Amino acid sequence: GGKILTGGSSIESEGNFVQPTIVEISPDAPIVKEELFGPVLYVLKFQ
Repeated sequence: GGKILTGGSSIESEGNFVQPTIVEISPDAPIVKEELFGPVLYVLKFQ
């Protein structure tokens, strides 16, 4: 799983829409390996 840093809520409108979203996620998560269609940005921590 990941941690939603901002956004992520659905938008009250006809259709399936979500707010622009920023997610903190681990490098082995599926979202990192697959193409994403939507206003979602993932952030990876590193040292």
